[in-house]
Amino acid sequence: MTKEKNKTTKLVVSIILAILVAIAGVVTGVLLFKLAILPVQLTIGAMIALIIIGVLALVLVLRRKRGWVFGIVLSVIYLLCCGVGSYYLYHTNQAVDEIITPTTLETDAVSIFVLKDDPAQDVSDIEDYTIGIMRELDRENTDYAISQIEEQAGFTLKLKEYDAMDAMIDALKSGEIGGMLLNNGFLTMTEDMEGYENTMDEVRAIITISIETEVEEPQQTTDYDPNYFAVYISGIDTYGGVNAKSRSDVNIIMAVNTQTKQILLLSTPRDYYVPLTISGGVRDKLTHAGIYGVDVSRGTLENLYNTEIPYYLRMNFSGFINIIDA
Repeated sequence: MTKEKNKTTKLVVSIILAILVAIAGVVTGVLLFKLAILPVQLTIGAMIALIIIGVLALVLVLRRKRGWVFGIVLSVIYLLCCGVGSYYLYHTNQAVDEIITPTTLETDAVSIFVLKDDPAQDVSDIEDYTIGIMRELDRENTDYAISQIEEQAGFTLKLKEYDAMDAMIDALKSGEIGGMLLNNGFLTMTEDMEGYENTMDEVRAIITISIETEVEEPQQTTDYDPNYFAVYISGIDTYGGVNAKSRSDVNIIMAVNTQTKQILLLSTPRDYYVPLTISGGVRDKLTHAGIYGVDVSRGTLENLYNTEIPYYLRMNFSGFINIIDA
C-alpha cells in the first residue's frame, strides 16, 4: 500500500512539474521573442537552449526511474530561471512599449502666473486683477486658455496686452499687473534671457489649461529610398508625459543605411542659432524650436541639413529613467 502510494505521489509530482516546466518555457520564449531587442542569432540560441533544457527536464521527470531525482532538481532550477527571466522580460517589454508607443499628440500648458508671495491661491482670488498677455506670441493658445479660464471662473478677466515678454514680466514685478497668462514653455525661455534668469523661481501658477494639438506628419517630396531613412531624436527637459511641448536640449539625427547596416548619429548643439521654420528667417536657439512642437524642431533640422526626416522619437527624463530601470 505504501509503495503504491509513493508511486502515485511521484506520478502526481511528475505531472505537475511537467506542466509547470512546459508553461514556464512557453511564457519565457514568448516574452523573449516579443522583446525583439537582442540580435537574431542570440535570440535563436537562447530559444534553442530553452527548448533543449526544458525537454530534458520533462523526459527525466516523467521517467520516474533512474534520473528522476536529477530531473526534479533540474525542473526546479529551470522553473526558477524561467520565473526570474520572465519577470524581467515582462517589465522590460512594458518599459519599451511605453517608450516607443507612437503618439501624434502634443500638449501645451498655459498658466496664469502670479508672484510667489502673492496672496492669491486660485483663480477665484484674481477677479479684480489685471492679467498681462502677449499681443501676438502664441495667441491662439492664449485665446483658448482665456475662454476656458473665464468659463471655469465665472467672470471676465481684465486683460492688458504686451508686445514683449520681458516687458510683461517687468510689469508683474512692479505691480502694474497682478498676473500674467503665458505658455509654460515660453516661460522656460527666461532662463536664457539676461536679467530674467530667476523668473521661474519668482512666480507660481494658480491655474493651468492643457491644450492638445495634432502633430503634422511631413509630406514626402522625393522618391522613397528603401535603403536609407532618417529619424529625429528629441530629448526634452521635462518629467512625466512625453507629449508636453518643451525645449529640446538633445537634437540627434539618426541616419540608417539598411544596405550597409550602418547607422550615423549626427548631434546638433542645443544653443546653435538657426532659422526656425516659423521664425521667417530670424535665427534662434535650436532648443527653443521644441517649444513650438516637435514638427518645428524636425523641420528646422530638415532645412539646416537639406534632408528629409520622416520619423521622430521623443524622450524626456522620465523615459530615460524607465530605460535605465528596464
